Order: sequence, then structure tokens, then C-alpha cells
Amino acid sequence: MQGFSFSDPQIREIISRVYRRTGYLCDPTGTGYQAARNYLDEHPGHTGIFLETAHPAKFREVVEEATGIRVEVPERLAAFAGRKKSSTLIDPAYPRFREYLLSSL
Repeated sequence: MQGFSFSDPQIREIISRVYRRTGYLCDPTGTGYQAARNYLDEHPGHTGIFLETAHPAKFREVVEEATGIRVEVPERLAAFAGRKKSSTLIDPAYPRFREYLLSSL
């Protein structure tokens, strides 16, 4: 496993480039595409995948600025966005984090 990070301007450029080249509309977490691309450039012959965690409409302003297109908010996302938010404080120690995740199954 390897991690990558990108600045806000780089993220906007990645979103714009991916959309122009492929027609795929990724959200800022879709920079996993660029991370996979970087990894594959360093490791020829490997295969990579990337998964997004959000709909582009969740980051509507950023995506619209980067692509120049209007992003529609799906009905389900609009309903979800209107719900009350909640969070759980989790101990960052791996054994406790793992225990928390497994207890949630």
C-alpha cells in the first residue's frame, strides 16, 4: 500500500483532465485516479483500481469550477444531505480501531 497527496490546485487540474480525456466526472476524492496512475507509472506491468467515496455533487462548486459543467444533485443525495450529522470518537490505536470496525459488522 502506498499513499499520495495532492494540493487543491492539483486536485482541480486532475478533475478537469480526467473529465476532458474520458468524460468521467470524478469528485475530489477521485484523485485516487491520479494516485493509481502515479503508482502504475512507478510499477510497470501492474494493474490498478481506484474507488471514489462521494458523488461529484457533494463537491459541486469544485467540480463545476474544474470542468465548466453544471452538476445536478441526485434526489437521494439531496435527501441525505438534509439529515442530521453524527460522528463517533474512535481511539486511533490500531487494535482499538480494528475492534471498533469489527464490532460494527
